[in-house]
Amino acid sequence: MGFEGNFDCTEVLIVNYPLKINFFFFFFSFFVIFLESRADLPPQLLLLQNAIASTVDLREQQ
Repeated sequence: MGFEGNFDCTEVLIVNYPLKINFFFFFFSFFVIFLESRADLPPQLLLLQNAIASTVDLREQQ
């Protein structure tokens, strides 16, 4: 029960992050896409880009 309560609080904090953080995620995603169009990126950066994009998508859905 206690763990579920903590998880809910963490979820609310993540969803209600300040707008500046969301802008940072969007900017970082566009920056990575820009780099990707200029040169081949290592797989780690592509995974990071996908993770950030999915995080932003989840925030928009909720």
